[in-house]
Amino acid sequence: MHIAETPGSVSQRLSPMVPTWLRYAVIALIVAGIVFRFINLSQKVYWTDEALTSLRSSGHTKVEFVEEQFTGEVISPEAVMRYQSLEPENGWGHTLAALMGNAEHTPLYFLGVRGWMELFGSGSGAVRSLSAVFGVLAFPCVFWLALELFQSRAAAWVSLGLFAITPLHILYAQEARPYSLWTLCILLSSAALLRAMRVRSWQSWAIYGLSVALGLYTQLLFALVAIAHCLYVVSIEQILHKRRLTDNALAYGWAAGAALFSLSPWMVLLVVRADRIRDTTASLSQVTSLEQLINRWFLALSRAFVGIDLAAANGLLVLLVVWALVVLCRQTGLRCWLLVLLLVAVPFLGLALPDVLLGGSRTIRIRYLIPSYVGLQLALAYLFTRALVRPQSWQNWLWRGVLGVLMAIALSSNLDSANSDLWWNKSISRSAYYLPVAEMINREAKPLVIADRHPSAILAFNRRLDAHVRLQLVGDRDRFEVARGYKPVFLLNPSEKLRDSLESRGYRLKVAYRDPHAPDADADRLWQVRRPAKAQPLQQKPSSAPANLPRDAEGLSEEG
Repeated sequence: MHIAETPGSVSQRLSPMVPTWLRYAVIALIVAGIVFRFINLSQKVYWTDEALTSLRSSGHTKVEFVEEQFTGEVISPEAVMRYQSLEPENGWGHTLAALMGNAEHTPLYFLGVRGWMELFGSGSGAVRSLSAVFGVLAFPCVFWLALELFQSRAAAWVSLGLFAITPLHILYAQEARPYSLWTLCILLSSAALLRAMRVRSWQSWAIYGLSVALGLYTQLLFALVAIAHCLYVVSIEQILHKRRLTDNALAYGWAAGAALFSLSPWMVLLVVRADRIRDTTASLSQVTSLEQLINRWFLALSRAFVGIDLAAANGLLVLLVVWALVVLCRQTGLRCWLLVLLLVAVPFLGLALPDVLLGGSRTIRIRYLIPSYVGLQLALAYLFTRALVRPQSWQNWLWRGVLGVLMAIALSSNLDSANSDLWWNKSISRSAYYLPVAEMINREAKPLVIADRHPSAILAFNRRLDAHVRLQLVGDRDRFEVARGYKPVFLLNPSEKLRDSLESRGYRLKVAYRDPHAPDADADRLWQVRRPAKAQPLQQKPSSAPANLPRDAEGLSEEG
């Protein structure tokens, strides 16, 4: 590994010239990437996490929804949609209050969605288009980062082309969640850091500090990126070796410290709401075996870069990225390879070590590892740039072939995703039933849908229902009466208690749809209800819960 280096040492290894054919190829990939980010935004399933984005950004809360609508009264889909739409009485203060109630998510993206909804409406395509805009704004940032990192325009162009069509970035640019903005902040802050260390001006450090503050207010996991930056500065400035702070180190300390201080109001909120946040994130502590974790890490890498499961070939992709890191470390200087390595290692180890040592499933959520994938992508860009701009040899032709195969698979996957209503990033086990079940319900003339739990899923599923459908959301399972005048009557994701209550009154229940993607305990998504020949007396049972709250409705742990 090259520790000592001179300015421009990386560019001496990569040609500063960009072949004309490469420019045109990357421009074509940029156009394709923009199209993939904006196409069919309204068509795709709006899943539970996205519904929660709309709920909170519009100034509503899940508790409010449950208290007001889980009353047993018959309501329309429009009444449910009201909780995902802006209303005159719900101002910015209501939105901020709703976000403060879920402090595990910092508010910048959601406040941006609020403003976006005021301009373009509350439809799924409109809300998602903000993420698509952030996805496109990331293009100049990845070009800038690669240029600062590799000091080669050819490498910057290749990095941009790869980023434009990477399925991971396209999918999250089409989702109403903060991850597209988070990616933008990762790229922007890393490029700003390299420039500030090179230029050494207070303006450049101020830009870096601002980018870090934006990242922290977008996603708390940005703290892992900030730690990677800190380790980078400490290493490059040789603080431990010199035992003194350099001018760059001092400037970094002021910039990073100011960014961290700006987050202090939200950090206080995190402490105050620690118990609720612990309940919210309880699913992340679900014990997963090491074998399962490793299999999911391999699968996630394949999905991130080519969009699909390559099965046995997933291991080959892992070997490819490992080799890319080896080449980067052997052929570039410390200032280049160290930042890439830290972007890969710090976020991954920060989540993987708790998973392995304490038990958990943090690293199987691919979106939490976006910084690591950004680092790996930069390493791959360097590897492939060497093959594209160096004199022709059989090794370079081999690497060009590998790049061509990966790009072809990624483009094919992007095309499939663009034309699909549901893809793997929508949590198929929780969302796959939306389309077939909604179709079954919508084709009936006067259907009634009864539900007693999973309010977030109801908010998301409701977007698939036609206006003539009616819903009866139940808080007290023992005291409600099935509304008359509707046929057929369905139960959606009913609890066992609700089914028992109805059967004890003579109602006959039959499974109408079984979800092949869900765990067995939740697979029976839709039931059809047949009324008893003779009405049974309503049984009055004591209830320890308020009459309008489902006693076993899921908490806030469904979101990630």
